[in-house]
Amino acid sequence: MIVGTPTYFAPEVLRGAKASPASDLWALGVVLYEMVTGRLPFHGKTLIETANSIMNDEPPALPARVPAGLAGIIQRCLAKDPKHRYRAGGEVAAALEAVDSDSGPKRAALLGQGDQRKQQVLAWIGALALVVAVGVGLFALRDRLFPSAASRAGTIRSLAVLPLANLSGDPSQEYFADGMTEELITSLAPLPDLKVISRTSVMRYKGTNKPVPQIARELGVDGIIEGSVTRSGNRVRVTAQLLDAAQDKHLWAHSYERTMDEVLTLQGDLARDIAQEIQIQLAPGMADLRRENHPLNTQAYELYLKGRYELAKLTPESLKNAKDDFQQAIVLDPDDARFHSGMADAYVIEGQVLSSLPLDVAMPRAKEAASKALALDPNLAQPHASYAIALFFVDWDWKGAGEHARKSIELDPGYSLGHLIYSVILGAEGRFDEAIRENRRALELDPLSIMNNWNLANTLSGARHYDEARAQGRRALELFPDADVLRQLIPVICDRQGDYQGAIDAARQWWPESEGGQRFVNELATATAASGMRGYYGVWVKWLKTSTNVNASYRLAQAYARLGETDKAFTQLQRALTNRVSDLLWITIDPCFDAMHGDPRYTEIVRRVGVPPAS
Repeated sequence: MIVGTPTYFAPEVLRGAKASPASDLWALGVVLYEMVTGRLPFHGKTLIETANSIMNDEPPALPARVPAGLAGIIQRCLAKDPKHRYRAGGEVAAALEAVDSDSGPKRAALLGQGDQRKQQVLAWIGALALVVAVGVGLFALRDRLFPSAASRAGTIRSLAVLPLANLSGDPSQEYFADGMTEELITSLAPLPDLKVISRTSVMRYKGTNKPVPQIARELGVDGIIEGSVTRSGNRVRVTAQLLDAAQDKHLWAHSYERTMDEVLTLQGDLARDIAQEIQIQLAPGMADLRRENHPLNTQAYELYLKGRYELAKLTPESLKNAKDDFQQAIVLDPDDARFHSGMADAYVIEGQVLSSLPLDVAMPRAKEAASKALALDPNLAQPHASYAIALFFVDWDWKGAGEHARKSIELDPGYSLGHLIYSVILGAEGRFDEAIRENRRALELDPLSIMNNWNLANTLSGARHYDEARAQGRRALELFPDADVLRQLIPVICDRQGDYQGAIDAARQWWPESEGGQRFVNELATATAASGMRGYYGVWVKWLKTSTNVNASYRLAQAYARLGETDKAFTQLQRALTNRVSDLLWITIDPCFDAMHGDPRYTEIVRRVGVPPAS
């Protein structure tokens, strides 16, 4: 039995689902719509017609006089899918407060026109915002007067900033909301004693219907920040609320409004307020968090946010768009280090992640862009990490790469990529305990990063903890079953271990037929069954000889080394050295070459690669 006023029932309730807080927020949206238009958004001559309209129809468009921010709030409350509505009344209160607090020229102009209806609308917004805020405020006051043990202990030491909702009423502003999310994460990440989840992981929850406690468990955090962004001309409003993740309890909410010229100040104020709320003390030198050394070029900054938005898509086309955006931003303001840092990141992804640009082309460009960023602002963590990647993979400058990786971590302990590249360097040096520790820290900060998951399995394999490596590889594949780099992982681990049947079984499970993978696996299986290890590597040699990939020389050297054909192995290693194949960086920890360590030719190759002696 359903009890209540039918015109305020949410679609899911009419379909027989149990009412939830999201259903209440639907009813609130109906009230808001009715207040600004004077009519219900859904109606019919009969209850059946009304129910059908609620479940299937879109509400009539709101009048043009309704502020864009308020229209966005109403539209979100009336989303048919509960997962697309607000999560809690506190966020609605903060959003309404932001609309009501618009004391700028637009509001004054509206009231000055003498339009009674507009004045009534604004008055109702203020009244409803006050009512909702009072309700939320009473709970907040109760928590402050009678705090729980957890609140008194200040146990929030890890945060995830969920993607801020775009309430601008303009889908083309999605890049701005995502950009503000990333900038807030960047502002919070350097705070001492606070773990902040990286953008890569939180963006996977955009539009999710998962409960806050579940998201918190998956990301391993105590607190959740969620909110919205409203862009209207030159003014930006951000509403944010802090939730106790375990209890899904509202702790704090606030709204901020600035002009575009002051948007970085807004981010800094929000980060400081969050730090104060969770009782994190700012470290010396962080009191002026995110203050600018020179005036912000707002047009260039918007291009930078667009570039970051494109960068996150990780496709060749989006990388091209990102570089175009960063380049335009640099032309408008060549003295902003972030724009050059964004360009460096684009080249790193293009060369190291997507392999859509040769490393010897991508990395020098990444290094050049990172160098320009560091010349402008040596205290940015991101270009230090990008510079370290370029120095390591192309220049084989182990010392310089390690120094920049450590500097990145020092400047921003919450920057996942800094920990990841340092882990890679440490692992190649054979310093596995340190490498695994750094990789696990990167994974804590960005648990849904493909590269963090892949590299941990690879590092465990390099340390010859093969069972752990396989287990980590399987966990990674459960998260990302379609990631090509992960599909190769377990067969490679088995290969290193000398478990050739395991490698064949894993390849049969994960390699795609569309690329001829299964035909190759069948050939491997037949040859291995007939001749064991020699048959297995014999097939690899035949296939690799036909490859035009410059990296094939290193894989051929591995196969020849396993077959005991040492001279042929050294011929291929010399070819890899001539072509500066980056796989050579791991030569001293590669089990394929264990039997060759005493050979002077091996010692000379290691010297030329520059591998430091293992500590």
